[in-house]
Amino acid sequence: IVLAHTSATFRFPKAAQDEMHPTLCHAAQRRMPPSVCERHMCTGEEIDAVTAKRYELVDFVGDVEGVERELQRLLARFGQFPPRLLSLCKTKLPASSVEEGLLVMGSLVEPEPRVGPVRKLVTIGVDEESGVAVVELNDLVRFNVLSVDLVDDLRLAVEYLSKNMQGVRAVVLQGAGDHFCPGGDPYELKSMRGMQMLEAQKHVYDTEIPFNNLQSLGVPIVCAMHGT
Repeated sequence: IVLAHTSATFRFPKAAQDEMHPTLCHAAQRRMPPSVCERHMCTGEEIDAVTAKRYELVDFVGDVEGVERELQRLLARFGQFPPRLLSLCKTKLPASSVEEGLLVMGSLVEPEPRVGPVRKLVTIGVDEESGVAVVELNDLVRFNVLSVDLVDDLRLAVEYLSKNMQGVRAVVLQGAGDHFCPGGDPYELKSMRGMQMLEAQKHVYDTEIPFNNLQSLGVPIVCAMHGT
């Protein structure tokens, strides 16, 4: 959010971009229409605060007292936001595409806490002699369905494995018990009927993440399927 005094002026010739503050250069290219940005960076034409606001380079224009009031209002408003929301906005926004923006919006929904004792639903074992890592789905009660809990544990397991790949030549993904994995959790899928579209989209996206990360390990991935 950019606040500007009524007497402020802006000038950013393209030849001096390397000398510009990175924040100003980024804001100009992200906020202003490309044709306007290119013209002002090439000509070095100076613009006042009102014009900058019309170009959406700044968000508020006022005198000293007005800028201070707006600043205090914004600080008080931000103080009401949950820390998780502020952290997410800082790391994920602005989004590079509409699709990514929708996923960020969906992730604002607070995840439901786990019911019952927290336990690992995915285990990792590495045979040092063969260089084979075994990632095992281990939720026997639910036949290794892709529940939110299991998917989250799988994500953490793959993240751990990606940081400890020394000597690992291949990865086997398997399921404990009588079944490999029947797919999504039917009970969770039933509850998704009442989800908002963005939340459901984020849920599907989160399910894909650990499998995409498995493919990115740079070694052969073998899926040992049995049962369902």
